[in-house]
This record gives sequence, C-alpha cells and structure tokens, in this order.
Amino acid sequence: MNSQTRDAVFLSLFGALAGLAFYILAEIVPDVLGYSRLWFALCVFMFCLFGGALAMAGPVALLRSLIPAAGMAIAISVLTVWASLRFGNVNDFVKTEHPFAVILCLFVISLPFLMTSAGQGTSPRQYGDLFDAAWGAVTRVIVAMAFTGLFWGLLILSDSLLQLVGLTIIEDLLEIDFVPPILTGLVFGLAVAVVYELADLISPQLVLRLLRLLMPMITVVVAIFVVALPFRGLSNLFGSLSAGAVMIGMGVVAISLVSAAIDRAPQSGVQRIWMKVFVQLLACLVPILGALAIAAVWVRVQDYGWTPDRLGAATLAGITFVYGVAYAVCVLGRGNWGHRLRQANIALSLGVVSVLALWLTPVLNPQKISTTSQLARLDAGDDISKLPLYDLAHMWGFAGKAGLTRLKVSLSEQDDQPALALIKQAQDAENRYAYSQATQGQINAEKSAQLDDVLGVLPKGRIIPSDVFDGSDYNDKWVFDQCLP
Repeated sequence: MNSQTRDAVFLSLFGALAGLAFYILAEIVPDVLGYSRLWFALCVFMFCLFGGALAMAGPVALLRSLIPAAGMAIAISVLTVWASLRFGNVNDFVKTEHPFAVILCLFVISLPFLMTSAGQGTSPRQYGDLFDAAWGAVTRVIVAMAFTGLFWGLLILSDSLLQLVGLTIIEDLLEIDFVPPILTGLVFGLAVAVVYELADLISPQLVLRLLRLLMPMITVVVAIFVVALPFRGLSNLFGSLSAGAVMIGMGVVAISLVSAAIDRAPQSGVQRIWMKVFVQLLACLVPILGALAIAAVWVRVQDYGWTPDRLGAATLAGITFVYGVAYAVCVLGRGNWGHRLRQANIALSLGVVSVLALWLTPVLNPQKISTTSQLARLDAGDDISKLPLYDLAHMWGFAGKAGLTRLKVSLSEQDDQPALALIKQAQDAENRYAYSQATQGQINAEKSAQLDDVLGVLPKGRIIPSDVFDGSDYNDKWVFDQCLP
C-alpha cells in the first residue's frame, strides 16, 4: 500500500470515527449526562478536535495534527463552559446564539497558526506559510463538503432507482441510525485526502484570482458611497444597526479582497499598476467604513442602551476600524507597503483571537454590561416600558435576573404597581411573542389616555380606542410621538 492510499484509508476511517462520535454525542450521551454543561463541552471539544484534524490533514500528518487540534479543542471548550456559567443552564446560554459565532471564528482564525506550527518546514511567523495554510484548508473543506453533498444526492437517486424494481437495500441500510453519520464522515475524510493529492489541480489560486476580479467593482462602489455621503447626509446611517451591519459586512469584504490581492508574496500578488492602485484605494476606504459603522452603533446605544447584540456589533465595527487604520497606515507609508500589509495581517489576526476569547471570560460579559446599561437608562428617566424586560428576565442569564430583582426592590419601595406588573408579565411570559401580546394592550391603553388629554375627539364624549395602535407601526411611532409633548 503506497503512502497516498494509506493516507486516504486513514482519513476515511478517521472521518467515519468522527461521524460515530457525533452520533453518540447526539443520541446516547444526553441520556446519560442530559443536556448539561459537560455534554456541551464534549460537543465543542469534538467539533474542534475532529474538525481541526481533518482541516489540517494533508499538509500535516493526521497523527501529528491531533495534538495541536486537541490543545485548541481544550482551550475553546474550557472558555465556552466558563462563559456558560453566566446562565442557569447551558440551554439558555446556547439560545443567545453568540457562542456559536465566537467558537467558529476562534476555530477558523486559530487553525492556520496551528497548521504552520505543527507542519514540517513551516512557521507561524512566516506570512506566506500562514496564507497557504488558511486558503488551502478553505479549499479542501469546501471541495470535500461539495463532494459529500454530491455523494448523498447520488445515493438518494440510486435508492430511488432500485426501489423501482422493488429493492430497498440502500433504504434499509440508511434506516440504521448510526449509518448516515458514519457514512458522511467516511466520505468527507476520503474527499479531503483526494483533494490534497490533487493539490496542483485544485488550487486556492483559482479562488484568489476570482476574488481579485471583484476588487475593482467593490472599490468603485465603496468610493461612490463615501463621495456621496456629504450630499446625501447621514440620517440613513446613524441610529440603525442594519446600516451598521451593512458597513461592517462591506468592510469585511474589502479586507478579504485586499488580503487576496496581496497574496502570500509580491511575485504572486497583483502585478498590474492599475490593480495595485485599486488595492491601495480600497485599503484606505476600510477605516471610513469602520468609523461610520462605529458611529451608527453608538447612536443606537445612546438612544436605547447596550444589549449583547449591540456589543457584538460594536466589537465587529471596532475590529473593522482597527484593520482599516492599520491597512491605511501600511499603504500610505513609503517603501514596500505589501510586505507591511502581510505582517499587519498576522498581528491583527492574533488580536482578533484575543478579543474573541475575552467574550468568553468575565472581562467582557455582554449580559452584565447590557443589564447595567439598561438600568442606568431607567435611572436617567426613561420609561420602564422601553426597557427590554423580557430579555432581562429570560435571555441575559444571572446578570439580567439579578438586575431585574434589584429593579423590583426599588419599584416596590416606590409602590410603582404598573411597572411591577410589567416586570411580572416579562417573568411569566413563555416566549417573547406572549410577552409582547400581554403588554401591548396595556401600553396602547396608556397611549390612548394620554392622547385624550392633548387631542380634541369628535363627537364630544367619545374617546380614542386603544386598538387604534394595534398592528400599525405608523400610528404607534408617528401619531403618538408627534401628538404627545
């Protein structure tokens, strides 16, 4: 058996083992451990271990990749469990959806550093090695996933064909619970091995070249956006998380395109003068997008206070801005700006990993920060109905519940029964929709009573019905805000 065949067999078996492990985690372990923190930690650990080893496979021997993959898996799973202690149970922690994004980003960004550390003849200090490791892993995983999907499509088609003649061999096999995950892992591992064998034919350079074709278009679009700002004004940008998300997204795209354009080394990056001008211009536009995104999030925070989502948006906006400033400084300086950009990418990637890790530690606790911010809004005079009471009661863990308890004590001392009723509705609601339905009638009745005091209603003796606000954002947002002092 030659080395290529041996590697294909090993990776196939390893992939099958990964499929079996995830089947056991999903179907058997919960019956023993329940959906506990230990179960969740095992899920994160297995994802990072098997995912990391399969992504590194090829450039790094399978057995050699297990140690760094296990180290990363332990670190991320420990941090994740630590962060879950902010909540009474792991289900509430998972519902926030932030852990999945942080875990995935930590995994993806850390992987090239692990690969270059474990590989022979490569170093995490060499940008070219990191670049090859990152884009090579992306290419292998994407192609392997596509092949796995194609395999399942053909398998289902084959099953349908055999059923036409009364044979249910494939269907009977797939009805065995553990067969589908094992088969998926086996095919994925085999695909990874084959893709690496054909590295000369299936190269990341194809993806990089295609991305470079998009760079002039994106540069022109962003430049037009920046030039049009003074004429169109900023009213559509500030105070909206969606506008901030658009600018963050475009900033991330711009960063990716600049990195793809400079490639691993000068000789493999863009060569034409006009393309280099586009790279430099796009790099200088990134800090503008980042600064505008920060401003958009900040205006929203000033109006409505911090929430975990806004903290996440602010973090991404800040990362985009820091990348942009670093890129602009590298490009505007004299000498070899491409080399400076490559070195900046290494430092910035490590910085992003550090920031993401802080999200899983008490240093950056979004639920606690958000609770403090929302209670401060109330102290500053905001109406309690504008606070995210349901989130405090159900979505922000121990910090939110503790904040709500403190608020109830304060309101009890003031004998504010309407406010206490709102808090009780938030705590008793089974879901956000139920809370919204329970509170909307009360809020609308209060609005109608306030409007009665400032509007003349005809014929005399009639009052504004509270249901005038039901299902109408226009009435709720405009009539009420315009008519009430």
